[in-house]
Amino acid sequence: APEIQRTGLAGTVLMLKSLGLDPVNFQFLDRPELNAILTALRTLFWLDAIDKNGKITELGRLMNQFPLEPCVAKLLLLSVFYKCTSEILTITAMVTLENIWVNPSDEKEKKKAEKMKRRFLSKYGDHITLLCVFEAWEQKGCSKNFCRDNYIHFRAMRQAREVRKQLAEILERNLSSIKKFLRDHWESTHLLPRTRDTLQDVLQIVAQCYFMNTGRRHGVGGEGSSNTSGGALYRSMGDDVSLLRLHPGSALYEVTPKWIVYAQSILTSKAFIGSASMIQYEWVKNLLPKLRNCDDENLAGCSLAKFRTQAKQGSSTRVAKTELQRKLEMAEKAKEKYKRRNTGAQISDAKARYLARKKARMEEGH
Repeated sequence: APEIQRTGLAGTVLMLKSLGLDPVNFQFLDRPELNAILTALRTLFWLDAIDKNGKITELGRLMNQFPLEPCVAKLLLLSVFYKCTSEILTITAMVTLENIWVNPSDEKEKKKAEKMKRRFLSKYGDHITLLCVFEAWEQKGCSKNFCRDNYIHFRAMRQAREVRKQLAEILERNLSSIKKFLRDHWESTHLLPRTRDTLQDVLQIVAQCYFMNTGRRHGVGGEGSSNTSGGALYRSMGDDVSLLRLHPGSALYEVTPKWIVYAQSILTSKAFIGSASMIQYEWVKNLLPKLRNCDDENLAGCSLAKFRTQAKQGSSTRVAKTELQRKLEMAEKAKEKYKRRNTGAQISDAKARYLARKKARMEEGH
């Protein structure tokens, strides 16, 4: 069975907090940038995994039981309240995969694969699309032929099934603690009311766990563009500056809803949104003010002036070192090139070639 692996710094920082360790002063083997640690602390605060003073909460300890990113772990915890655990288990297992779609190199096959993929795309977004794919595969008996016919990686689906099983076991072990927490603290967690509509409840959970990545449509194809074929730009509500574009592979690429939340941003030549879901603004409007209401020093539990000075000095040292290394490498290459051009054998070879050309010219003259 595949081992579920937690990636990203927020999960690491939460684990350190659960052990009573200070992530800002912790001696990492490969120390992350200070800003990366602070971003992780802010994320945990927004998720209610730590309080405003950086202390781990009861919810944070429950989230730490899962070998998942904190956002994804919270999806599972909230699913107990909304009574849609089966659907969320599937989504959390599927989002641990890098890609489920086969991308053929042959152009004819590529068009066919794209056509088959479109059959599964949900107007509600990528999370519901992943749910639809898994449920369709299960209905076909987890068939390898189903994956082949629909250009889906069978190995990825099989891995998702194993991960889902592992997560279900962890959830079952912690179920009584989760129910007790929800019973005792549901008012303070400000959860949206349960609707008894499974699809809407799933989307509400996704919205509450990714609200820090809320995006509002800024234009389709660009500001003022009349292009309606897809690829809308979204302004991130987290900093109100960043503009991100829906990735062409997203289920929402041609839907372009007004409000979305997304699990990640992908930086290539442009900034793209990956794993996005359609939401209603009402689901996040009471959560968004929290993005402006956190103090980095309170979350870190110490003054950050010293660390920022060290980070600045370290950056300058790295730049200087890099420049010096570049010059040394250039000098070494020039030295090697000079040595190669001046070995005895190469000189003899060049002399022989010159004499051969000279002899040929003399023979042509006769």
